Amino acid sequence: MDIWGGLGVLALGGLSLLVPHGFQIFLLGLAAGMFLCMMRPGTGVAALTVLLPPLFMTLFGVTWLALAAWHGETLATWQLIWPVLLACPVAWVVQCVKLDPVWFWGGLALGASGAGAWAIFQVLVLGADRAAGHDPLHAILFGNLALMMGLFCLVGFNWAWRQPERAFWSCVMAIGVLLGSFASLLSGTRGGWVVLPGLLAIWLLAFGGWITVRRRVQLAVFGALLVVSAVAIPQMGVQARLALGIEHACRYLSGERTVATAARLEIWRGAVLLISEHPLRGWGSAGYLEGMAQLSAEGRLDPATSNYWHAHSDLLDAWVRRGVFGLAALLAIYLLPVYLFRKGISARDPTRRALATCGLLLPAGFAGFGLSYAFMAYSAGVAAYTGWLCVIWGLYVSLPPSADYSDSSS
Repeated sequence: MDIWGGLGVLALGGLSLLVPHGFQIFLLGLAAGMFLCMMRPGTGVAALTVLLPPLFMTLFGVTWLALAAWHGETLATWQLIWPVLLACPVAWVVQCVKLDPVWFWGGLALGASGAGAWAIFQVLVLGADRAAGHDPLHAILFGNLALMMGLFCLVGFNWAWRQPERAFWSCVMAIGVLLGSFASLLSGTRGGWVVLPGLLAIWLLAFGGWITVRRRVQLAVFGALLVVSAVAIPQMGVQARLALGIEHACRYLSGERTVATAARLEIWRGAVLLISEHPLRGWGSAGYLEGMAQLSAEGRLDPATSNYWHAHSDLLDAWVRRGVFGLAALLAIYLLPVYLFRKGISARDPTRRALATCGLLLPAGFAGFGLSYAFMAYSAGVAAYTGWLCVIWGLYVSLPPSADYSDSSS
């Protein structure tokens, strides 16, 4: 059973970006381990503490499903949120088998490295304009999820440095950081780059006291070289994506208010107009499309906005389609991990601190990426958030009591 759980966590991190519907498949496989746990002698009922985040995820899914039923869209929403129903089994399995965190860190490094290698192959060998995963992991989802894995690997440095084989694991984490960053850059996902400084600030908040001044300078120089190289090399595609964004911004500010220059701003404006009409119950998915089409027909929006099926913002999309209760449910699953992991970033134990930092980066990353795209409009996004939250929390609460919360930054 320990091997089953370990391989499940390894695959969830290592293969989900490379296999079609990978997050859903491996989340389902990990949850299936519940039946093996039930046959294991001495297996008890999971404590409420263990199940708190999974229960929140389940409540989130039930809320969205109920709101969809109100709009007559139960089936479509079920296809979106079904992964949250695996949250409790996954967290219970991870806590039940007392997994070694090495499975988690190894899976993340494998996943980030695999995504980076796949992105390099697509762009440099196949000639793709932007790296992407298998459908529905288009460039934006693929790039931001790879960036998330790369950031987790950056956090994993602090775990790796305190392992008996620290040279090996530090190299593994370094490769994960580097190739995860390449995957993000080659995907051309500008929304992830915008929120990256804020995510790095969380990492510094957790580990800044453990990094010497010399090491900080080295990291800053390395980061600057990486950014300059990414922009300077045309084959990376970063230069073209930045130039296009600047051109569109200038044209929009000069008065050319169309989808061609600022698609997201036009879509957001339309979503806000619709929210103002039905802030409590929302419009539903079909109603949202009809509402946007109506605004376009009235000349209040660029007609091209009707080509986009979601609001390109998680918060706006939840509110306009599912009303204020759908928005509240989404905010709840973002804020709960912040509360649960807040003390862990000052723990003496490197494993506890590293897992807590990942637990904070996860909602911050998804909320940040969701400012300019609707991650939770895709089942893969729901599955990724559910799987990572439950695995991180299951590992976190399984740590021995000796892994205390005492501050050691001094």
